[in-house]
Amino acid sequence: MPDESVIRIGCLRIAEHFIAGLVQERLKTNKMHLVIMNAYEQFADLLFQGKIHGALLPLPFAMELFKKGLKIKLILFVNRGGGSFLKKTAANIKHIKGFKHKTILTPCLLSVQNMLLHKMFFSAGLNLGKTQDARADVFIEIVPSNIIPEIIDNDSDNDIGGFVASEPYRTLSLETGQYKEICNFKALWKDHPDSVFVLKESIIQEKSEDVQAIVNLFIESGQMIYQGDNNSIAPYGETFFIQQHKIIDTLLPDIVKMFKPEDLKPEYKMLSMIQDYMVDHAGFMTDKKEIKEFFDISFIKN
Repeated sequence: MPDESVIRIGCLRIAEHFIAGLVQERLKTNKMHLVIMNAYEQFADLLFQGKIHGALLPLPFAMELFKKGLKIKLILFVNRGGGSFLKKTAANIKHIKGFKHKTILTPCLLSVQNMLLHKMFFSAGLNLGKTQDARADVFIEIVPSNIIPEIIDNDSDNDIGGFVASEPYRTLSLETGQYKEICNFKALWKDHPDSVFVLKESIIQEKSEDVQAIVNLFIESGQMIYQGDNNSIAPYGETFFIQQHKIIDTLLPDIVKMFKPEDLKPEYKMLSMIQDYMVDHAGFMTDKKEIKEFFDISFIKN
């Protein structure tokens, strides 16, 4: 059985979750352990099974787990304004309407990035949706970020038009010359909420002091990243991303913009608006639940 004295938090090795790596390295007590995996669905399974106590998840995905009965609370926004949309050069797409009948790969269907993609395609007269959605003419498929490049490399028919990319996958993909950036999602919504930190209600009740210490360090680490002291941050980046120093130097200027401390507090109106769009317009979610039951901002002390 896992050590119940340690709060286990799931995350990916992506820029949006870098703050969690920084928190674990700076935490002076062994009260938190990161469980690093490759796919968000793995975290959903582990949360339901009780094998982890929390995770960093795309906001709408966390909402969906809450609606399905998982007893979690949104504690804080982890980052704002992350992610990019890259097109496959070989697909020979000249404009947005060129994505018609193409497939877009994404690490998670229920994300704010996909909400923004849906808006972008809708404005061009296209409907982004799952393959089985009869209304869709641009198709979305869930693939873990770490294997997206391999999947696209094997797409000899160029059915795949592009993918939703987090760092370091964005930079590593652009360096190959096989992709071009259509947009950075912060250009569509500058400070959109991205990943959120959720914890199971039971661990909040049982270990509130440890949770408070972890949340405090999340906010302090956000400040450290946002101040942009690259020399201090770079060693943590090399450890977390398992990338060479030159890649980290490329990533840091964009990473620092994601973690403005005063933007990490969840906002009711923003959560409600996102849920409304995902249900009423995108159709990625099927029903709604009262948002006020979903988040707990009592650990944010400013």
